[in-house]
Amino acid sequence: MKKSLLLLLILSTTFFGFGQTYLNTQKTLADAIAVKNALDILTHGGSNPSILPYAEKITGNLKRIGELETGFYHYAYPITVMIDDENKKEIKQIEKELTATMKEVKGLVEIAINQFEIDRYPILQSLLSENPGDYYSAINPAFSYNLSNHPLRLKIEEICLQDFPFNEMASGDTALWNMGSFCPELKRIYLFGAELTTQDLTKLDLNGIQNLEVLDLSENKITMLSEGFNNNNHLIYLSLAKNDLTSIGDTFKSWSNLRYLNLKGNKIPAEEIKRIQKVLPLVKILY
Repeated sequence: MKKSLLLLLILSTTFFGFGQTYLNTQKTLADAIAVKNALDILTHGGSNPSILPYAEKITGNLKRIGELETGFYHYAYPITVMIDDENKKEIKQIEKELTATMKEVKGLVEIAINQFEIDRYPILQSLLSENPGDYYSAINPAFSYNLSNHPLRLKIEEICLQDFPFNEMASGDTALWNMGSFCPELKRIYLFGAELTTQDLTKLDLNGIQNLEVLDLSENKITMLSEGFNNNNHLIYLSLAKNDLTSIGDTFKSWSNLRYLNLKGNKIPAEEIKRIQKVLPLVKILY
C-alpha cells in the first residue's frame, strides 16, 4: 500500500513538473502547424517560391519531433507530445528553431503584405499573428477543455470548427455561443460546413467579439442575416458562400471596414449584388 502511494506521488510530481513545459510545447507546435499550413497554401502550384524554404524547414522540424518517440504526428489533432528526460533537450532545441523560423516568416509577410490579393487576408493574418494556432482543437484532448477553462483561452485568436455540426459541439460547450466573452483576442472564426441556420446565427453572439476580422460561414443553412449583424464593424473578410441567401438585407450599409465578401453559391440576383457594390465600392464581391 505504501509503495503504491509512493509511486502515485512520484508520477503526480513528474506530471506536474512537465505540465507547463508540455503546454508550451503544444502551443509552439500548434503555431507551427498553422504557419506551415498557411505557407503551403501560399506556395501551392509554385507560387511565391521565395517562401517555400520556410515551409519545408518547418515541416522538417515537425517531423523531427515525431521521430523522438513523442507520439506526435504533424497532421493530427489534438496534439500529443510525450516529453521525457531523453528527448526533452532536443525538443526544446527544435522549438527554438521553429520559433525563429516563424519570426522570419512574419517579418517577410510584414514587408510584402501589399503584394497579396485581399482573398489571402485570412492566411496572411495567421502568419502575422503572435498566436496563430487553433488551440481550441489542437490543445484539447477529447475536448476536455471548454472556452471557460481552456488554459490558453486568453491567447486564442482563431477558432476553426468546420465540417462538424456546431449545435452538437455547443451542447457540450455552451460557452461557444458567447465566444467573445471568454476569448477577448479572438480575430478569426471558421465555421464552414457547421450546419448553422439563421436561428443559430442569431443566437451566436458575434457582436460580442470586439476584434473579429475574419468570418467564414460557408456551406451552412443561413437564409438571412439578422438585423445588426456585424455591428462592431471590424470584419474585413466575410464568406457566406453556399448558403440559402437571396439577400443580405440592409445591415451591410455600415460595413465600412469590409474588403472581401464571398456570396458564391447563393440565390442572390444580380440586381442585389449591384446594390451591395454601390454601397460598398471598395469591397471585392464574389458571386
